[in-house]
Amino acid sequence: MRVVGVAIALSVGALTGATAAVAGTPQAITVTVRAPATAGYDDAFSVIAQSSSGPPVSYSSSGSCSNSGATVTMTSGAGTCLVKYDQPGDSTFDPAPQVVESVTAHKIDQTITLSAIADSEYGDPPFDVAAFATSGLDIVFTASGSCTMTGVTVHITGAGSCTVTASQSGDANYNPAPPASQTFAIAKAD
Repeated sequence: MRVVGVAIALSVGALTGATAAVAGTPQAITVTVRAPATAGYDDAFSVIAQSSSGPPVSYSSSGSCSNSGATVTMTSGAGTCLVKYDQPGDSTFDPAPQVVESVTAHKIDQTITLSAIADSEYGDPPFDVAAFATSGLDIVFTASGSCTMTGVTVHITGAGSCTVTASQSGDANYNPAPPASQTFAIAKAD
């Protein structure tokens, strides 16, 4: 009878695959702080996720963004950012199915600050004006009235008034800025 019992145990083990590798325990990723649906160029946001098994989730990104850990920064004003959540598993748990969130990138607004321009007198030498765009992009100046512009330099052409306008047309990351203008008086020469 003992020989028969051994034969039965071996037969049952062969049928159940007892000698094959044991599969790990499945796990899942739960995102508790999600990525926004849209974000502007240079915006940063944080995400938080956890695995059902307990080990930490790793974060990565591609497309119109980059990440440092759970902090994601938009690197473009166009396209799509993909935020990815992974947990590779270990000796007990299988890898979790990757979770991916999509964020649509958009351009952001900019403003221009034009420095004050003092009143002048016909015959005054040319002078430079200054302006700054919050984007850091180059400003283009135009003038109307009794003056002309060459680059950043105002040239007085007669008595009356002059309006200097600073513009910035935007780029792939910034919307065009609302123009900034200043009008100054030009007195007659003595």
